[in-house]
Amino acid sequence: DPNDKSLRKVELVVCILGIIRERAC
Repeated sequence: DPNDKSLRKVELVVCILGIIRERAC
């Protein structure tokens, strides 16, 4: 399901952004 792939990609981006925020802090 392409929609499922898109959702997983969004979750991955959110996870990466969270890591960057932790490093920034």
